[in-house]
Amino acid sequence: MNQNPSVNGGGPPRTTAVGIARGGAEVVSRALRSSSTALHQAVDIDDSDRTVSMPQARDAKRFMRLLSDTDDFHLTPDRRPPVGAPHAEEHWGTITQRTIEAILTAFDKYMRDNHGNVDVIGAQAESADTCLAQAKHALARKRSFASISITGSPKNLLSVGDHHAASISMLVHIPGHPVGASVVTANCALTADCSSAWRLRLPEQEWEEFSKETPRPPADRDHLVLPRAVREHDGVLKRTFPEIHHVGDTSAAITEALIHRSAAAAVHNASPALDCAVVLAAAGHGFTVRPQSERGPVWKDFQVGPFIREAIAKGQPLPSLILGRDETVVAELARQLGGYGYRRQ
Repeated sequence: MNQNPSVNGGGPPRTTAVGIARGGAEVVSRALRSSSTALHQAVDIDDSDRTVSMPQARDAKRFMRLLSDTDDFHLTPDRRPPVGAPHAEEHWGTITQRTIEAILTAFDKYMRDNHGNVDVIGAQAESADTCLAQAKHALARKRSFASISITGSPKNLLSVGDHHAASISMLVHIPGHPVGASVVTANCALTADCSSAWRLRLPEQEWEEFSKETPRPPADRDHLVLPRAVREHDGVLKRTFPEIHHVGDTSAAITEALIHRSAAAAVHNASPALDCAVVLAAAGHGFTVRPQSERGPVWKDFQVGPFIREAIAKGQPLPSLILGRDETVVAELARQLGGYGYRRQ
């Protein structure tokens, strides 16, 4: 299969930051969908120690560390024996590792085949601190870079089909260009910079440019997407927002429920800047973005990219942010959360 992504209905030049991010989203989405499709192949779990062998990763220790850093999968020698069929836990650990490797390899190959002059960050399953240091170094030296990171729990995405469990974040910095961003989930892929935005239609693999004239259903003001850390405040929030969806990976849930669907608003956890492609994607798709603090000013769409770049340069995370289609709803949610000062779990 040709790994060079197609451009459907025009699009940004492939040499711009947003054009590179869009190409990365296409190959990553294809790799994720291919891995998910492979799960439907019959595997004898009782015999999985022989039929599903551990992959020979380029650096197995790095991939296993990335695997164990996900929300709820921890590979430790003293972990209790798994409940159920023999080798089932090892099977899903292997499937998850293979999926992570397939995603990172696809992105790395796309970048090296098409954009060899751009530094690639994260494709070797480096730690978050290492990736941030590399991005800071590239900014200081005025070098272009493209980063990739996987947030949430890929294992939950694969084993139980929780589409809000994990997402892939890609950021592209080219000196003199606006920052480009892509976020990929099981059901959709989005790309944006400060002035343009695209959605990847699946399974057609066709891009659709988003504009103010793009039709979309009205927001459902009852529905919110929130981190698990604010569950204790449901009693207050449900007086205004009766349907609250608590999630572990807010990037995936915001991409699917807020931008791709019709939830009214969401809170994005304070997160490392390289994990925050969804914030720029939301701004590019016309959503209001503001700090969770009640008095925080609204971020203009042209400010989000520079804020991300500044956070990388300073080695700081982005703060907790509220995102929504309706600025009034965002302001009301900020008012209700403003005094809580909740912290990420």
